Amino acid sequence: MRSIAFLLDDSNVHAADLTDPKSGNPAVGGTEYNFVSLADELATRGLARIILIHRNRTNTFPNTLAVVTDDDYPRGLRRLLNQIGPIDCVVVRGHDSLPAARVMDSIPDRIPVIAWAHNHLRSTTLSYLARCEQIKRVVYVGREQCALAGGAPCHFKSTYIPPGFYVAPRPNGRKEQRAVYIGSLVPQKGFHRLARLWPHIRRACPSAEIDVIGSVGVYYPDRQRGSLGVASPSYEKLILRYLRNDPAEYGVCFHGKMGT
Repeated sequence: MRSIAFLLDDSNVHAADLTDPKSGNPAVGGTEYNFVSLADELATRGLARIILIHRNRTNTFPNTLAVVTDDDYPRGLRRLLNQIGPIDCVVVRGHDSLPAARVMDSIPDRIPVIAWAHNHLRSTTLSYLARCEQIKRVVYVGREQCALAGGAPCHFKSTYIPPGFYVAPRPNGRKEQRAVYIGSLVPQKGFHRLARLWPHIRRACPSAEIDVIGSVGVYYPDRQRGSLGVASPSYEKLILRYLRNDPAEYGVCFHGKMGT
């Protein structure tokens, strides 16, 4: 059986109970949740031996995983990976911070790496992913994200896999006309693309409504916000322009940050 190590940087997540990913995301970042839920799914199905290497001891994880804490990140990675035993692959987050974080320098050269990109990346990062021979695949979380990076130097090692999620079956799913967006309201998340298309969706389905849950305050609590109270003034201005400055007319309700 193959052994796969998932490298999870949970340094900004505290006291999160991730022991049962099937119960949903316990108010942590979508990237962090997907790193755990995919690892758990592979282990539960017996498809691989999964090792989760993380940083914050206050977080708890499924018992399907071999969990290892790196107290000397990222320098401790090399020692831990050598101690764990044969590893067929390491999955790291493909992020703009990857080139400067020295993570790749701490992974033994013999171990191939998959970079899993959950956000759009700078051109300099895409070039780095192309140059790094140890990174064998760059996996995007959607077709659009992959297409937008299609002209990048790393296109020859790129693909996309939509992230899995758990959802209870709904018997009347075809009749539902309400949509939900959940996430931080920053340009990288792409809500403005949905806002631009939403008036067209409303024309096709006049009763369609959408609840927008989240704000820039999820990750940047001190950042200045516009009249909606959910995003920077410039980003709100862009969103409102797409919604003809009348979100309610188009069935768009901004709830801001809810719960934890």
